[in-house]
Amino acid sequence: MQVDPFIFRAYDIRGVMGKTLTGEVMRAIGFCAAKRWPGCYCVSCDIRESSPALARELINGLLAGGARVLDAGAQNFGCALFSGLQSEADYNFFVTASHLPPEWNGLKCYTGAGNALSPADLQDLRRDVEALEGAPPANGKEEKVVDFTEAYTDFFANAFHVRKGMKVVVDCGGGATCLTAPEAFRKAGFEVVGLFTKVDPLSRDRPSEPDPRNLTALREKVLQEKADFGVAFDGDGDRAALVDERGNFLTGIELGIVLGEELVRKNRGGLVLMTMACSMRVRQVLEPLGANVDLIPVGHTFVIRGCAERGAIFGMEQSGHYVLPDYFAFDDGLLIPFKIAEIMSERNAKLSELASIVQPCFAEYAVQFPCADEKKFGVADRLVKELAAKHPDSRQNTMDGLRLDWKDAWVLVRASNTGPKLLLYIEATTQERFTKLRAEFAELLEKAVS
Repeated sequence: MQVDPFIFRAYDIRGVMGKTLTGEVMRAIGFCAAKRWPGCYCVSCDIRESSPALARELINGLLAGGARVLDAGAQNFGCALFSGLQSEADYNFFVTASHLPPEWNGLKCYTGAGNALSPADLQDLRRDVEALEGAPPANGKEEKVVDFTEAYTDFFANAFHVRKGMKVVVDCGGGATCLTAPEAFRKAGFEVVGLFTKVDPLSRDRPSEPDPRNLTALREKVLQEKADFGVAFDGDGDRAALVDERGNFLTGIELGIVLGEELVRKNRGGLVLMTMACSMRVRQVLEPLGANVDLIPVGHTFVIRGCAERGAIFGMEQSGHYVLPDYFAFDDGLLIPFKIAEIMSERNAKLSELASIVQPCFAEYAVQFPCADEKKFGVADRLVKELAAKHPDSRQNTMDGLRLDWKDAWVLVRASNTGPKLLLYIEATTQERFTKLRAEFAELLEKAVS
């Protein structure tokens, strides 16, 4: 079967509807998955306009391949994975394109326990689909419909000890968390101020990416309501961004350090995993508390798998994916504001006070250089060899591209696993050092991709 190979990425499957991703392709994916990994599949989807139809085709393919299917319907990411856990399914497949624009869609693939399928697994699945002679027929036994929404929202009310009456502004951005987040906060005793809590598949009120540029309304509402904090979720709810009581946005690194500090103190040490694009500030705060901080490749699936395989107490990615294994093996965005609220309650502290443990931001730089999918890894490999030879004075890590570390700075050059681009990250403790590194490495990457 002819299929665009680049929709099968390192973390998931993503494509543009009607172009690189169709119902026929999704049915073939389901059929081949059922043949490769027999068992019971829990299937759900986000609230995009194209998601229900794609989920239907996925289910048709799974049934045709001989799998048993539990249909959990439209859900946010956390509830989808929670449904797989509760139903004791063997696999959990979620139709979503996360924070990407409405014309995109895709598929996230997990075991029933919540461990992400590996990049190698997804490439095996791609080869199976390519080997098909046309899409499989849409036939097989009927699926069973399940609904764990109430159990999911009850979980948050019972799992966290939060001071009653805390006021939170909940910005769902019209995404899938509209289905669960406001109710979960109410059940836990919060005073909830809703923002963009009506499902909007086209993300007209707020783009689905919860970065500072898109959260002006949240900041204003937190100040207007004198709320304890505000939270914004991305399109499918696997990430959350927080705003403190002063309206200040916490970066992914700052939020990760606050969470990591609490977990390291309570565990009196422990392994913390951070992706290669994370700030040196993580180590500077957590290692003196007894943490063993180690690097893993960029990508939320590597965080999930790393925590499960290595027994980490916490895993974090710079973009705002966090794994708290004490609760779930996966990166549910709803966990984050609840855990933060619990820490605030136990310490009788404001969010701005918790964030004050984070050292002032050093000079930082992250930029994308367009590079075609079929060329980016080759270009990155050539850059890795050139830069490694050019900087023998650095500590070098080639786990994911090349990270060069010095006492006062670090640089990461890598190919993106989600789009046609190369990525450059720089951090330094002084402006002079930062300026010198940026000039050198930006010029090298511009030449490499031209």
